Amino acid sequence: MSYYNYTDPNQATDDLDIDLSSVEEAAPFEPVPPGEYVMQSVGAEATYSKAGNRMIKVQYQILGGTHDNRRIFEQYNVGHTNPTVVQIAQRDLKAWVMACGYTGNERLTMGMLHDLEGREFIGVVKVDKDKTGQYQDSNRIRAYKPLPGAVAPAHAAPVHTQAPAPAAAAVPPTPPQAAHMPPPQAQPAAGGASKRPWER
Repeated sequence: MSYYNYTDPNQATDDLDIDLSSVEEAAPFEPVPPGEYVMQSVGAEATYSKAGNRMIKVQYQILGGTHDNRRIFEQYNVGHTNPTVVQIAQRDLKAWVMACGYTGNERLTMGMLHDLEGREFIGVVKVDKDKTGQYQDSNRIRAYKPLPGAVAPAHAAPVHTQAPAPAAAAVPPTPPQAAHMPPPQAQPAAGGASKRPWER
């Protein structure tokens, strides 16, 4: 329960002991300059847009350098009515997954999104300028690259390759055919040896 009720005229003028005149004004928000940054995901969720289309929101954090801890927010429209938008979203998700050590042949699940948190990669960052003047310029990730020396996830699904055909069963050698066997030697008739031609 709140200690103060600003609708109560008896409390509306109570002093909160905060002098705003001595507080430094916040610097205007400026996107980080375009370039390559070591990054990691610090949160992802599957949700819906205002139009009811499925999307995946990911919050990325820059690691190190003069822009350490700056955040970049990406929305992947995986259920948009425009198939080209869906294709771009899926392509970017695959690039991110592969930059974190997966093969890119897996099925994306909430468990994988959770596993990707904290996995470092290189994000190629650009600045999107709002031509309408209604919004501030913002950062977007244009490409995803693996961090040199990064270790692939231990449980990443391997690439499915076609199993080698089983070796043909050994065929036993065919026994010699009778036609190729040498003719049997004539045996002497019973009762004595037969005379040779020159013995007549």
